[in-house]
Amino acid sequence: MIMKEEELKKRKEIFAEWLTFIGDRVKKWKKILPEEISKQLNWSPESLLIIEQYLLNNFKLADQNNKDKREALDAIVSYTGEVFKKHIPETVWKIDVEDPTNIFYNLPYLVFKLGVPVCPHHLIQDALTNRTGSELQERFNQRFNKWIEYKAYMETKKA
Repeated sequence: MIMKEEELKKRKEIFAEWLTFIGDRVKKWKKILPEEISKQLNWSPESLLIIEQYLLNNFKLADQNNKDKREALDAIVSYTGEVFKKHIPETVWKIDVEDPTNIFYNLPYLVFKLGVPVCPHHLIQDALTNRTGSELQERFNQRFNKWIEYKAYMETKKA
């Protein structure tokens, strides 16, 4: 089924609004967190361990479909994605609203200069499934290390 132009435009507008209010969404969520957790959320890669521990202690995989938990999960998705974006240069948010066969269809995802895109919704799902306590940070480290390799490679090209 081909989606109407108006519907595509609307979905893109919703995504643009979602991007605009990432900071507000996270700030609002941090206000309801226990202070000992909230004060550790400093946008560092290490804070992904705090996020994941909070996630594992307060959510189940089935909660992704729970309307009452959607706001908190969206804030966690937003925070997680922004940590990647802030620390891995040339990372941008994208969304595919046209191809329903795309694994990231209608979900915000991150595209990197090098490496496979990442969808924070899927990262949260993986963290809740695998329950390692370090899934988010490990995935960040994989992407960050790819950036470091790319940067080193580019430096050798300049020499």
